[in-house]
Amino acid sequence: MDSYRAEAYGKCSILQFLFLLREYYDLTLAPMQVYCDNEALVENVNNAREQSRPQFPNDALKASWDVLQAVVRLAKLLPQITFHHIRGHQDTQIPLDKLSRPAKLNVQADKLAGSYHRLSSHKTIQAPMIDGTNCHLIYDGQTVASKHRKNIRDHRRTKELKTYIKQKTGMSEAAFADIDWQSHERSVNTFKDGPHVFLVKFLHGWLPVGKLVSRYNPIKYPSACPSCDEPVEDSKHFLTCPNPERRKWHATLTTSLRHRCESVDTDPALLDLLLWGLNHWLQSAPIPAHRVPERISHLVHSQTTIGWDNFLLGRWSKHWTTLQLQYLQRNHIEVKNKNHGLSWSSNIIRLMWDHCYKEWRTRNKARHGKDAEDKAQRRLEKSHRNIRDLYKLKPKCSLQAQRHYFYPTVEDHFRTDPDANSLENWLETYEPMIKQNIRHRRTNSDRRLRQIDEVFQLTRTAPPHNPTPTTVPRQRTPTLTTRPITTYFPPNRITSPTPTLETTTTTARTTITSNNPTTISTRLP
Repeated sequence: MDSYRAEAYGKCSILQFLFLLREYYDLTLAPMQVYCDNEALVENVNNAREQSRPQFPNDALKASWDVLQAVVRLAKLLPQITFHHIRGHQDTQIPLDKLSRPAKLNVQADKLAGSYHRLSSHKTIQAPMIDGTNCHLIYDGQTVASKHRKNIRDHRRTKELKTYIKQKTGMSEAAFADIDWQSHERSVNTFKDGPHVFLVKFLHGWLPVGKLVSRYNPIKYPSACPSCDEPVEDSKHFLTCPNPERRKWHATLTTSLRHRCESVDTDPALLDLLLWGLNHWLQSAPIPAHRVPERISHLVHSQTTIGWDNFLLGRWSKHWTTLQLQYLQRNHIEVKNKNHGLSWSSNIIRLMWDHCYKEWRTRNKARHGKDAEDKAQRRLEKSHRNIRDLYKLKPKCSLQAQRHYFYPTVEDHFRTDPDANSLENWLETYEPMIKQNIRHRRTNSDRRLRQIDEVFQLTRTAPPHNPTPTTVPRQRTPTLTTRPITTYFPPNRITSPTPTLETTTTTARTTITSNNPTTISTRLP
C-alpha cells in the first residue's frame, strides 16, 4: 500500500467516526480542521468537494478512487470540516518545541505509522468494498488501486517472464513461489552502481562472455577466457576464474558483506549462512550442515531448492527477512528501516551486484587491455586475426577481386599497413565486399555461369594495388540555364534593320515582341 492510499484510509476513518457520532447523538459539530502531509490527497479532496458536475466513468480510474470517493462523500455531509496541508518531517530542521501544534501532531503520527510499518508482516489482502465502489481490479489475490493500465500490461509481461525464468533455470513452481520477489524488485529499481543494461544481462545470463559471442564469429570473438587457460568462458566462469588477480574479488566481497551485515544488526546465523552459501557456489565448498542452527534449517532447504547461484542473482527465499525480524524482536533490538524487511535485503543484494559489476570491468580489462598502449596492442592482434581469416577466403574470390581487394600475401598487407587504424578501416571497407563476391561466385557456380576472367586470359600485367580508390571528376552536362542564347537564336536569323527587341524568357516558351504589331512566338527545341 502506498502512502497516498494509507493517508486516504486515515481521513476516511476520521470522517466516518465523526459522521456516525453526529448521527447517533444528534449533535451539531463545531468547525474542525483536518491536516494531512500528503498535498495531492488534500488537493484532490478539496477539488472534488467543490465539483458540481456528475462523476464520469473515467473518474473511477484515478488512484485509490474507492477510498477517495468515500472521503469526498463524507466531506460533503460534514461541511464543518475543512482539509489543510501541513509539510511533513519538519522536526528534521526545526526543534520540536518550536513547531506549531499541527506540525507536532504530524510528527507523532509519523512515528506511530513507522512503528506499525516496521513491526507488521506487510502482508497485503484484498481491499474492502467501500460504499460507492462498484468493482475492484484484483490480480493474484491483491487489489490494484492505481495505474490500472500499466499494472495490467506489467502483469501480462510478467507472466511470460516468469515462464522464461523457470524454463531457463529449471526451477520448480514451488521454488519459484518461495522467492522474495519484492526484495528483488526493490534491488533492481534502486541499483545505481552500474549501467542498467549490465544488470539485465547479468540476471538473465546474457552477458557477452566468450561462450556467447563466439557463436557470432569464432575468429573475431574467441570463446577462451582472457585470464586463464579455460577454453570456454561461460557466465559462471566469469565469476569463478582461478586467475589470482581475478580471485581477489571473492575476499573483497566477503569482507564487504560482513561489514555491511554487522552494521545493520544482522542475525549472526544468517550472516554465516550467507557467506557459506556464496563460498559454496563460488568455490564449490560444502555448507557445514552441523554448524547450521535448527531454527534456520528450513531456510537452508528453501534456498538450496531455489539455488545458491540464484542467491547471487538476488533471488532470495522469503524466510531471510522473516528470520531477521524475529532475531531483532527476540533480542529487543530497535527495529529500523535499514535492519529489516525490504530495505535490509535489497541493501545486501545491491552490494553483491556492485562487486559483480566491478569484477565484470576487471574481466573486460583483461580482454581489451588495461591502458591505452595495451588496448592498442589488443586491437592490433584482433585486426591481424580477422585479416588472416579473410585471406583464407582469397582463393574463393574472383581474380578481379583478388587483385583489387588483397595484397599478394598477408605479410605484405601487414608491412604496408602496420597500425591498427588502417587495418580496421580496411576490414570495415572490404570485408563486406569480399563476402558479397564469394556469395556471388557461389550463386553463379550453381547456375553454371563462368566469370569473364575465367573465359579470357589476361595479357597485360595487373596494376599495383591501390587501397585508396581513385575518383574521376564529374563532367557537368550543359543544361538549359548554362547553354548560350545563340544556341537557340542563331545570329543569321535576325536581319537588319535590327528592331528594338523586348525579350521575355520563360522555361517553356520565349516570346519576341517588336515595335511592329506582329508578335513572333518561338517554342524552345
